[in-house]
Amino acid sequence: MRTALVTGAYRGLGLEVARQLSARGFRVIISARQREAGLAAAAKVTNAPFLEMDITNAASIGLAVKQVSQLDVLINNAAILLPEDENMLQIAPETVARTLMTNAVGALQVSQAFIPLLRKSPAGRIINVSSGGGQLGETGTWAPAYCISKTALNGVTCQLAAALKDQGIESTRSVPVGVARKWEARARPVLRRKGLQELCGSPPRHRRTKPPCSGGMEKSSRGDYCLVAQNTIASHVFEHVYESYPERDAAFTPTRVECHNGRVMKVPGLRSDYEKVGGILFFGRMLEKIRLQAGGRLPPGYNVGTADWSHFDSRCTRFLRVDYQELVKRVLQGGTDEEILEWCFQRGRRPNLEEIEIWNDFLTKRGWRDGGSAELAEVKRVRGFANRDDIQTWFDFHQADEESDDT
Repeated sequence: MRTALVTGAYRGLGLEVARQLSARGFRVIISARQREAGLAAAAKVTNAPFLEMDITNAASIGLAVKQVSQLDVLINNAAILLPEDENMLQIAPETVARTLMTNAVGALQVSQAFIPLLRKSPAGRIINVSSGGGQLGETGTWAPAYCISKTALNGVTCQLAAALKDQGIESTRSVPVGVARKWEARARPVLRRKGLQELCGSPPRHRRTKPPCSGGMEKSSRGDYCLVAQNTIASHVFEHVYESYPERDAAFTPTRVECHNGRVMKVPGLRSDYEKVGGILFFGRMLEKIRLQAGGRLPPGYNVGTADWSHFDSRCTRFLRVDYQELVKRVLQGGTDEEILEWCFQRGRRPNLEEIEIWNDFLTKRGWRDGGSAELAEVKRVRGFANRDDIQTWFDFHQADEESDDT
């Protein structure tokens, strides 16, 4: 069993990454400074011990290393975004130094300390959770110390990659962009500094207002946060984990496209990805696949269900926080799509309009300049669509293949 350590995993993005790793069979070590919060988080994740560690304290890191006997993946997720991190022309040097110490130097210290354990792994990996704010080409005025620290973290990642290239350990950064960026942009006018830290696992010390996307959220001791951004970005980070093991474990490598022998099959009665139920894309298609499978009308090998976390069925049930097998039972009991969606709201969560918009935008863009792009290009080649520049997303591919004349 592979072991992963996630820093700053007591809530937010870190906790969601831990959940997804655990669901894929990893033994996950939940790390945090706060002992009580860390223990509470570990109790929510299967097979997840808690490891107390302050990433800014060398002695604390040293004690933590002694408590770990095996490590395959290190995810440096812990980060801070301070309330006073606002104006580049007035920000105190102490604020910049403290932010850099946690977000960049802390990740370096932890990596250095755990590299001896990672060397013992057949495929050791270090994944540093960066941010779009750290991209030099996207520099703005928001949270300058935080953005500078993430730029520095990108440098740390590249330097580690160069130093470790001959030691069997890969160093990779995961940049939470795309879906998150829209949520961040909408949060800034109201929250200023109260948005991104939820995605990076370290909330601000004080809250004066709730995020604008407060409907259908999970409660925490320090407030509410937007689950759709958290879950989606956690999936993005998780992709860097499985992409680190290309041929080592076939069961670990996802196949995202709904296909049979490398292509989508035409299935009478299967509705389009683009059809909405209650404003939510793909939900109706997922229900239809359940009905068709129960009636023996899906081809053998057609991707359906949640055996692979990256399939749209898996993502949709996680978005609504419902169990797929329970959903199957409910669908087969009968009822309209709208009635079944309401059942999901009652059993899981009811996303608000902004969360639904972010979800829909994520699905319609999946495969375009993201973790699914390489596989989409390969599937297009196999299907004979390599020269189809109009096919840039998985939705485009499904639609093009299902509308093609050949069978």
